Amino acid sequence: IWIVLAVIGSISLWAAGGKPVSPFSEELASWPFLDMWARWDAQWYDRIAREGYFFSATEQSSVAFFPVYPMLMRALTFIGFGPLTAGVILTTFLGALAFVLFYEWCTLFAPATSARFASWVLALWPLAFFIYGAVYSDALFLVLICGAFLALEKGNLWLTVLLGIVATATRPVGPAVVIGLLARAIELRLSRKEKLRIVDFLPALAGLGLAAWMAWQWSRFGTPTAFVQTQAGWNQTPGPSTWFKINWLTGDRFLERLPRSLMHLGLALLMLAMIPRVWKRIGAGYAIFVAIIVGLPFISSIDFIGLGRYAIAAFPALFCFALWLEERPRLARVWFPVSAVLLGVCVSKFAIGRYIS
Repeated sequence: IWIVLAVIGSISLWAAGGKPVSPFSEELASWPFLDMWARWDAQWYDRIAREGYFFSATEQSSVAFFPVYPMLMRALTFIGFGPLTAGVILTTFLGALAFVLFYEWCTLFAPATSARFASWVLALWPLAFFIYGAVYSDALFLVLICGAFLALEKGNLWLTVLLGIVATATRPVGPAVVIGLLARAIELRLSRKEKLRIVDFLPALAGLGLAAWMAWQWSRFGTPTAFVQTQAGWNQTPGPSTWFKINWLTGDRFLERLPRSLMHLGLALLMLAMIPRVWKRIGAGYAIFVAIIVGLPFISSIDFIGLGRYAIAAFPALFCFALWLEERPRLARVWFPVSAVLLGVCVSKFAIGRYIS
């Protein structure tokens, strides 16, 4: 699939004259099948890996992007890779690992055939190209949360905590990770009809990743919430205008963004609709996790764009959707080609610099 998407993106770049619509880094310009993965937020990660962080409370600034992914990019530059090349390598490797961990987690709750089916649902998700090669942190985050919950199910609390700490320093939806892991740990103990122990509350330590990131911002910029304050540069400062999408509904580009917004909104609503099934099939802890990890960006997004990508992290809901789809072969025969076509279209648009997510 990586090769197919790379070909689609490269052909799209060739059809567009060899260059994306917007100016991007020249590091990969002579390698279209790699260059196509370095768009939009990739520029921010590239800048962070090269220069570090800066903060503005009124304009877009790099502090909005959490540190683990660009730190890994920077680490690879010490062995000779450029930051964007490092990003493509990281996402490709981590994306492959994410599929392995997702499959292993699925086998805890369903037969291997259903786990493979769910893996194909993930592989052809319309925004799945963000875990194939795009210089974004989604593949890393999916590895960390799948790994954390898998370790929790197998009773390895310390590995759960370690992966959780790194996860909350990777993406701003850290509260979902902390609460989800904690709720699941408590649920597992109670399901065995045992009394809660102090050790069951260890997953709360996963919040140390977010706490450390906030502490660093406080020491560097004088505020622990710089990553929230800088959202003003993207016109999505927390408040009613963002929560109720007022700026989007009244903006000049409403009709232009409407098709993309509806696609992302539909995918997010699909994951939210799975919450009752998640609760019934695999437990309340996972349902709580899904509600928060989809709900936080749902509220904080200015125009819903991005929700379809963020929904990938709601892997328990995606798993339950796959089980639901597996029980309906006719619908599955419609879903997979439609999803695959949307995936191809999205990666094509992304390659030529269109704003997809």
